[in-house]
Amino acid sequence: MSVEVSQLKVAALGRMAELAVHFAPGGVRDGNRYWPPSTKAHKARGSLAIDVAGPHAGRWKDFGGDDGGDVIDFVSYFAFGSGGYKSKEQRGQAIGWLKNWLGMEDRPGQKYKAENPEAKKQRLAAAQSAQKKAERAEQERRNETAAKARSWWLSARKSGEDLRYSPVWAYLAGERHIPMDQLPRPPGALVWAKLSQAREDHVGYMLACMCDWQQTGTGCIRAVHMTALTDDGRKAALPVVKRMKGDVRGCAVFVSKGKSRLSPQMAESESEPYTLAITEGIEDALVVAALWPDWRVWAAGSLGNIGALALPPMAQEIHIFADNDPPDSKARAAYGKARNNLMAQAGSRAFYERRPVQAKDANEAWNGTK
Repeated sequence: MSVEVSQLKVAALGRMAELAVHFAPGGVRDGNRYWPPSTKAHKARGSLAIDVAGPHAGRWKDFGGDDGGDVIDFVSYFAFGSGGYKSKEQRGQAIGWLKNWLGMEDRPGQKYKAENPEAKKQRLAAAQSAQKKAERAEQERRNETAAKARSWWLSARKSGEDLRYSPVWAYLAGERHIPMDQLPRPPGALVWAKLSQAREDHVGYMLACMCDWQQTGTGCIRAVHMTALTDDGRKAALPVVKRMKGDVRGCAVFVSKGKSRLSPQMAESESEPYTLAITEGIEDALVVAALWPDWRVWAAGSLGNIGALALPPMAQEIHIFADNDPPDSKARAAYGKARNNLMAQAGSRAFYERRPVQAKDANEAWNGTK
């Protein structure tokens, strides 16, 4: 019986996770995506990402180059070489390999022999063991980077410098024109720090701790958002001014606790509902916190991280403040995915999307109204 390519793809997608481990053992599973190990010693993940589940299962892409494609291209690339993996001849070989691997057809005269059951069992066990080892190593690496980021922020916090008289305040109130005096209280997530990593004498950092609300105590601090500033409160003239360090995914800068001043855990334990506003940038979050002081306000730090946030159960009304990116841009498409993820979590809860019409973001919109 002849097997249609469409049928073959459907069958292969059902075993995509197994297929990814078969060709690239030792990688890390992150949600619907599998990341094969890096060839560089200092990186746990490589630049290749394979969607092994979800709506895009079977899709793969090398973010370090232009390679990518569907599940047949994937087998062609890994089983028969990257040089001509999209060629008709090599894709035909990949189709033959998949038919054999899936047990869907034994074609007369084909060179692909069925795998010995015992050998297959041993191979899968070895692959699973390698994957678990890689996942443990990845978790250890994430915990180490989180601990380093936490120590940076706590060390700066202990210095005790009043934020209102620091370059951070001068930058936010002066250069960014944020109404800092309208905030109910100075944001506790922000500190000013002189790090030994800074090579310039007159440059320090606005450090914003990024927390996972599902963790407790100082252990919730998993990353820091860093903005390089001069001693007189201007954005430093460096190649990279903003960056994040630590285990960022799913964390946010807690800019304001809102009216209740309770942590998300305390609000849950006391069944205290609240409104949650989410922005990409810290400056946008500060504007929102100043204009809506009763709201809890978080800054995700990056567009991709918005969709990685987990909504607390007592957030009964959610507002996303989106940047005004062009409709056909990659940023707008990425935002759409992040928004859809949060909407799915929100369920029947009130959900609002806010985007400025004639400004780039909330901070710029505020400056235009002054």
